[in-house]
Amino acid sequence: MAGTPKVSTFASAFEERKYGSLAQLNRASDYGSEGCRFESCRSHKNSKRHTRRCAFFLPEKHPSMRSFLRYITLLSLIFAPLASKAQMSDLSEVFIDAEVLVEDTDQTPAASVASTIIAEAMKYLGTPYRWGGKNPGGFDCAGFVRYVYSRFGLTLSPSAPSQSKEGVRLKREDLAPGDLVFYGGSRNTKAIGHVGLVTEVGEDSFKFIHASNTGVRVSCSTEPYYKARYICACRVIDKLLTVGAVN
Repeated sequence: MAGTPKVSTFASAFEERKYGSLAQLNRASDYGSEGCRFESCRSHKNSKRHTRRCAFFLPEKHPSMRSFLRYITLLSLIFAPLASKAQMSDLSEVFIDAEVLVEDTDQTPAASVASTIIAEAMKYLGTPYRWGGKNPGGFDCAGFVRYVYSRFGLTLSPSAPSQSKEGVRLKREDLAPGDLVFYGGSRNTKAIGHVGLVTEVGEDSFKFIHASNTGVRVSCSTEPYYKARYICACRVIDKLLTVGAVN
């Protein structure tokens, strides 16, 4: 039958309440499915589907949809800052002032700060390993280093590969306490997959504290597993000695 197809009576009462009249609803099909702004409608010739579907979603015929979208946008603006704050909740909120650490001491500023950083790290010996852990309830390797440095107001990246790019690269013979050392992972020994914090430096070796799969412990660079996987080292402690990094 020629002419504009009529909407079935299946939801007529509902649609009439929504749009005022069925005539107003049927008007949506006047321009045909080929002229519809919905791409899926332009791809087919079913004008009845076009009438039912597109009339329902036309914004001018559906003010409640606009209200819903505004509501969602408002919620995102409110909760986005709260979500960012929640991501930082694993970090310590109590900072140790680096300026205080370098007063009344015979050590160099870097050595003095390093001593206190190491003492802080040692407090967490035995803390269990937890994948993605970033607080004393459980650490992974990068989360542990990040947490310790956050106690001094310096926020590092949450992953070992990213942390390796945040400091000054060092030769192995230039290592000092407080520096970060990076190792290959258990599966891919050539890609950075582990990080530790240097605690002692000897003539031909060094010790470092880290969150291993058995928990936070101190290891030595001469241990076969780590000796074979050493990749690089970097120094981030200098950032604590600049005015901008001290909170």
